[in-house]
Amino acid sequence: MRDVLFLFALFAVEAWAEQQQSATLSLEGLSQQYCSGDEDVGQIRIAARLRYANMSKVPVLLFRQSHNVESIRLRLIDNPAGDKKGEYNISNSTILGDLNVTPHYSEQDFVRLTPGGIYSEQIVFSFPFQRLGRKYAGDLPTDGGYWLSINVSIWPGTLGEATDLKAKFSNATILTQPVWSKPVRIAVRSDLRGQTCVPE
Repeated sequence: MRDVLFLFALFAVEAWAEQQQSATLSLEGLSQQYCSGDEDVGQIRIAARLRYANMSKVPVLLFRQSHNVESIRLRLIDNPAGDKKGEYNISNSTILGDLNVTPHYSEQDFVRLTPGGIYSEQIVFSFPFQRLGRKYAGDLPTDGGYWLSINVSIWPGTLGEATDLKAKFSNATILTQPVWSKPVRIAVRSDLRGQTCVPE
């Protein structure tokens, strides 16, 4: 029994690792907008194009609907304030839809990506920052240059649902694991005037 459990766990880990290698995610055409905040905290809105690429040797299915940004990672490159913290992780989780409704997926809800295939979608997200020279109780990035990555949730269902659908949809693997985007460079500047931003 122990050997069976070990093999099952090994299979699960290998399947997860295979999915991690199947899809890569890039942020392209990125633009920044400074939104009005208060005297201590500002807000930056990012608009970009998400570009998914199937790096595996077999077709995969990517859920077609808009995907959630679960978290935002900022890795410090340079900081004029002398901040010694090297990395910030900002949670951005949201819940979409009615959790009491059982979804019914069809193959039209997915994009089939052949090996080397690409799918793009627009995305908008935002994060707060601490203005230079101001005091704020939270742990927020300040002025400086950063590598920005986002963790994107690409499957709203359960692993069991994905397994059932795989058999239904020509045995193609459904991508379920959240994906980190490749880092892109951005700058945070509290001297830029913010403007009123329409809610996302």
